[in-house]
Amino acid sequence: METWKCMDIKQGLHHKNTDTDRYNDEGGKTINRNDTVCKLCLAHVAYSKGNTSNMSKYIQRKHPDITLPEHRSVERPEQTYRASSEKHSKITGALGVFIAKDLQPFSVVEDVGFKHLMKTLDPRYAVPSRTYFSAVVIPGLYDKTRKAIESDLTKTESLALTTDSWTSRATQSYMTVTVHYMLDWQMKSAVLQTRPLYESHTNNAANIVNAVNETVEPGPQTGCFAHTVNLAAKRAVSINGVSRLLGKVRKVVTFFHLSTTANQALAVKQEMLNLPKHKLINDVITRWNTSHDMLSRYVEQQPAIYSALTMDKNLMSHVTGIAMLTDGEQKMAEQLIEVLKPLKTVTTLMSSETTPTISMILPLKEMILKSMVPGDEDSTVIKEAKEAIAQDLDRRRYTDPDLQEYLQKATALDPKFKSQPSLDESSLDRLYKDLTTEILEYEPQRQAETMPPTEGQKSASPPPKKTAMAELFGEVFKKQDQVKALSQIVEDEVASYRLADSIGVDADPFMWWKTNECKFPHVAKAAKRLLCVPGTSVPSERIFSTAGDIVSANRSRLAPDSVDRLIFLHKNLSIVDE
Repeated sequence: METWKCMDIKQGLHHKNTDTDRYNDEGGKTINRNDTVCKLCLAHVAYSKGNTSNMSKYIQRKHPDITLPEHRSVERPEQTYRASSEKHSKITGALGVFIAKDLQPFSVVEDVGFKHLMKTLDPRYAVPSRTYFSAVVIPGLYDKTRKAIESDLTKTESLALTTDSWTSRATQSYMTVTVHYMLDWQMKSAVLQTRPLYESHTNNAANIVNAVNETVEPGPQTGCFAHTVNLAAKRAVSINGVSRLLGKVRKVVTFFHLSTTANQALAVKQEMLNLPKHKLINDVITRWNTSHDMLSRYVEQQPAIYSALTMDKNLMSHVTGIAMLTDGEQKMAEQLIEVLKPLKTVTTLMSSETTPTISMILPLKEMILKSMVPGDEDSTVIKEAKEAIAQDLDRRRYTDPDLQEYLQKATALDPKFKSQPSLDESSLDRLYKDLTTEILEYEPQRQAETMPPTEGQKSASPPPKKTAMAELFGEVFKKQDQVKALSQIVEDEVASYRLADSIGVDADPFMWWKTNECKFPHVAKAAKRLLCVPGTSVPSERIFSTAGDIVSANRSRLAPDSVDRLIFLHKNLSIVDE
C-alpha cells in the first residue's frame, strides 16, 4: 500500500474531488491551477509556475518516509538548423576547411562513422552532400582565399615564381606554379595555379626554361641549388669503389631487417654494449642522402652488428653471403660520411622557407669546394669522390656571367655574407658599383622628382609664398640652395651599407633589414627585390608531394579544377580560431 502511494504521488499533484474543485455553469469540472492537494494528508500546496517543485519539497519535508520516483524529462525532438542559418553555415565552412587542409576526400561526409560523429556533436546539424562540398563550399573557400592572396600581392614590390611538374599516384601529370614575395620583411609563398599536362614532357626542364624566356622581361633564372648538390652527390656515390662499399653495407642491413631473430640479437647486443637502441637504416638507391644515413647508422652500430653476427649462436647458422667491412672499408665508410655530411647540411639549410636562400648559394658552394680538397689520409676512392663532386659544382653549375653577377648582388645584400671574402678588393668594388647602378635603374621616377627644375619649369611655376620666419630671418641666415642628386644619395648609402658590420651566421637577416631599413632605404628596396627569390625548389617540391596525396588512386577522377582548388587551399588557406 505504501508503495502504491509513493507511485501515486505525482498523480496526486492534480487534485480530485476536494473542496478546491470548481465547476462551470454547464456543470463541467475545471482545473484549479493555483494549488495542488497532497493525497496523503490532503494539504493544499501552491502550484509553482506549472511545475511540481513545491509539492516535491512538501513531501520530502512532511513525509520523509516516502521515496519519490526520479523525475525524467521528456526529450523533445529538435528541428534541424536551416541551411541559411549562421550555425549551419559556420559548421559547413569548418568542414570545408577540414577537407581542404587535411586532404580528405569529398566522400568523407557520407561515411557512416563521420555522420555518427556529427550527429553526436550536434544532432541539429544535417551534413550536406559531397556534391555540395565540391560544387559550393570548396569553390567558396577558394574565392575567399584567392582574394586574400591577391591583396597581399598588390602590397609587394617584387615577386619570384617557381614552377615544376609532378605526377600523381593516379599517374596523371600536372604543373604547379608558386609565387614567393616579401611583406614587412617576412618571406611569404603561395600556390598560384595547377594545370594538367596531357602532352609528352620528357624534356620538361628545357621546356619550362623556353616558356619562361618567351615572357616579357622574366628576370634571372636560377636553378635549384639543392638539386645541383643532389646531382654532385650522386656522381660521388656512383663511383665503383663507393658503390661496392654501399652494396656490402646494404646486404648487412637488409639481413637484419628481414630476420626477426637477427633483429632481436642486435637489440640484445646494443644493450650489452650500451649503444643507442636504433634500428639500422636501409638506403634508397635513387636518394644519396639515405646512403649517408645508412652508413652513419652502420658505423654507430658496428660493434653490436659484429657481436651479433659472430658471437650469437642462434644467428651464426643463418648468416650466409654476408661479410663485415674490413678495417680499410670501415675507414673508407667513415671518410665518406664526412664527405657527404656538408652536402646534407647544405640541403637542410636550403630547405628553409623563412630565411633568404638565394644569398646562400655562392657561400655554400665555396664552402663545399673547400671541403672537397683532397687530404693526405684520403684513400684513392675518397679522393675520386671528392673530385667528382668538385668538378660537378665548379665546372658545370652557375657559370653564366649574368647569373653570377645576380647571385653576387644577392649575397652582398645579405648582411651575413656581404663582405664576400672569396672576392678580391677590386671585384668587391665593381660589385657594389654595379649594385648602385641597378638601384638607380629601378628608381627613374624618384630621380626625376629630385632633379633641379629646368628654366622652363621655373618660369612656369609661381614662386612659393614666403613664411613669416622666412621674411624675418631669410636674409640673415641665407643658405645656398643645394639639391643633392639621387645618384649621389644612393652612392653614399651603398658605401655606408658596405662599411656596416656583418651580422652573425645565426642571426636573422630579415630582422636586421627591418631594423635598418630607414638607414638604408634604397638598398633595402634592392634587398626586398633580390632576397625574395628562392634559391631552391624544395618548398615547392613539398607541395608536389602533398599534391600526390590529393590525387590518389581512389580519387583519380577528380576534375582538374578541383585539383587546382584543393592544392591551392591546402597551401594557402589560413585557419583562424574564433
